[in-house]
Amino acid sequence: MPVKTIIIDDEAKGRSVLQELIARYCSGVQVIATAADGAEGIKAIEQYKPDCILLDIKMPNMDGFAMLDEIIDSLTCEIIFVTAHNEYAIKAFKYAAFDYLLKPVDPDDLVKVFERLKKKMHLPHNNKRLHLLKGMIQQPHQTPTKITIASAEGVTVLTIAEIVYMQAEGPYTYFYMLNGDKLIASVNLQKYEELLVAHHFFRTHHSYLVNLNQVKKYNKAENNILLANGHRVDVSKRRKDEFLQVLAGL
Repeated sequence: MPVKTIIIDDEAKGRSVLQELIARYCSGVQVIATAADGAEGIKAIEQYKPDCILLDIKMPNMDGFAMLDEIIDSLTCEIIFVTAHNEYAIKAFKYAAFDYLLKPVDPDDLVKVFERLKKKMHLPHNNKRLHLLKGMIQQPHQTPTKITIASAEGVTVLTIAEIVYMQAEGPYTYFYMLNGDKLIASVNLQKYEELLVAHHFFRTHHSYLVNLNQVKKYNKAENNILLANGHRVDVSKRRKDEFLQVLAGL
């Protein structure tokens, strides 16, 4: 079955370009409707029940988030945001685990985003991440307190301060939480390192990203650390001096 898609963008050229790119490059994706603003978008979503919407955030009268507010409780389709370059918006998309496309849309990026979408269409929806995303867009200079992770089981919103550490396992990342929970995310550890270094997380080893606020003790003899959940993780020789320096500066 094709991925039934609605394009919502106030620019007629933007809608037509996306429609043409999808037809040319994205097999298994069918544009079933387009809309020029949020109000039209709501009507199209209710009428056609799409699998996915390509949504521009900035639109007159009713922008993308105002539109989502109207239908958030009943929304079951995937959302791919389409936006002009904005570093705060991009950071927000990454924290909330939403796919996005930058204007002008690159065909390769479009193909990749639909490939990822097809792999997660069967997963249950968690619209809490929409609230997280909206809050970050509206308050771009405020440090986020939560992060969304996507796994084979679905999408989970985590409180960053309650993450004890993360462990790399090939293309996956294991999250170890303060309450004892263990979760697996289908994103590699480097992506999370880029987001969480500002939250006092440190890459002690190629396999570990540690919340420095959850460090209880450093064992010099064995070159490892004891964490708040009772687990021990290694510190590589290469990172030892920098680790101790950063830890002392907290």
